[in-house]
Amino acid sequence: MDDETSRERPRLECVGSFLAYAPEGQSHTIEIWTRFEAVHDRQRTRVHTGVIVLTTTDGRGVTRIAQGDYQLTDQPKVRLTSADPSDP
Repeated sequence: MDDETSRERPRLECVGSFLAYAPEGQSHTIEIWTRFEAVHDRQRTRVHTGVIVLTTTDGRGVTRIAQGDYQLTDQPKVRLTSADPSDP
C-alpha cells in the first residue's frame, strides 16, 4: 500500500480521555475515539472527522446520556458521572 492510499483510508484515533465515576466511587478512564476520513472536492483533499466513539481503557462500550452522564453498555449497566465541563 502506498502513502496516498493509506492517507485516504478511514482511521480511528484516540483523541483524548477523561475520568468518570460510578456511584460507589470507582473511577473509569473513558477514551474518546474519532473516525478520520478523507473528503475530496475538485480543488483539494481534506480530512473530515466523523463519528465519536467512547470506550473504557479495557474496551467496554460507553453510551453518552448527557454532558457528564454516561453508562457502561455491558451487563450490569453502570451509570458514570463526570463533573468536568470540558468532558463530552
